[in-house]
Amino acid sequence: YHALYFPKKLVEHFERGAFLDNDDVPPAALRRRARRLRHYSRKLLLNMPGDTLLVKNPIYTGQVAWLRSLWPDARFVHIHRNPYVVFDSTRNFYRKLLPAYALQPFDAEAAEPVILDAYPRMLERLYADTEDLPDDRFIEIAYDDLDKKPLECLEDIYDQLGIGDFERQAPRFSAYLESIRGYRKNPHRFDPA
Repeated sequence: YHALYFPKKLVEHFERGAFLDNDDVPPAALRRRARRLRHYSRKLLLNMPGDTLLVKNPIYTGQVAWLRSLWPDARFVHIHRNPYVVFDSTRNFYRKLLPAYALQPFDAEAAEPVILDAYPRMLERLYADTEDLPDDRFIEIAYDDLDKKPLECLEDIYDQLGIGDFERQAPRFSAYLESIRGYRKNPHRFDPA
């Protein structure tokens, strides 16, 4: 998030936040970050039923090894998507958030090379960090499948990861899906070249 607040050093802040094992992250800072994330996660669980927390944050794609060191029994779901759409969506993220959060003058286009560099590195780390995980700890699904048949994908996730009784939760999922019926996603149009 420092990259959003202080975009003059966008690359430096992003590197330090996304790639925790680079030399720019001192061990004391990493321990502090781990302590804060555990504390924050405990706070989130206070407002939730049960004892399982679902975290959806794309920045964690390249941090699975670190997350496993904090929560050895964690389970991971990777929702993969067309890389062109990921790029466009991430670029839109920066274009929308920089005007709202930047405390310095910024050039939103400066995020583009960061996105293009970071995305493949994050995926390489994801696959390296999950290659030894058993099937009940890691699942990949296609975003297009999730979009077309969300309940079936959720059931697959529940079944493969063994995270509970899907049938008991299905009515809540169905109610949520009904509540967002008609939601229009951002269109992604690309020049064929």
